[in-house]
Amino acid sequence: MDRLKVERRGGLAGLPAWGEIDVASLSPADREALEKLFRHKGPLPAAPGADRFRFIVTRETASGSQTVELPEHLVPAGIARAVKEELP
Repeated sequence: MDRLKVERRGGLAGLPAWGEIDVASLSPADREALEKLFRHKGPLPAAPGADRFRFIVTRETASGSQTVELPEHLVPAGIARAVKEELP
């Protein structure tokens, strides 16, 4: 089963946040959006504005891992919900 490790960086406070989720638990729409993001070649468009989040998403599969860095406006909702903040 494919598993995602998600790290959120940035934002105003810069609090560390991360989480893990099984790909199978995502909605079909979120899985399709995720596949498109992993297949995308070249830089992804940044969201306008300051202090925006960036998500580092690593897919762990039986054949290895693959990582993509995403601006917050492109992160599927099911993946964003997997992230929990850790207070220092």
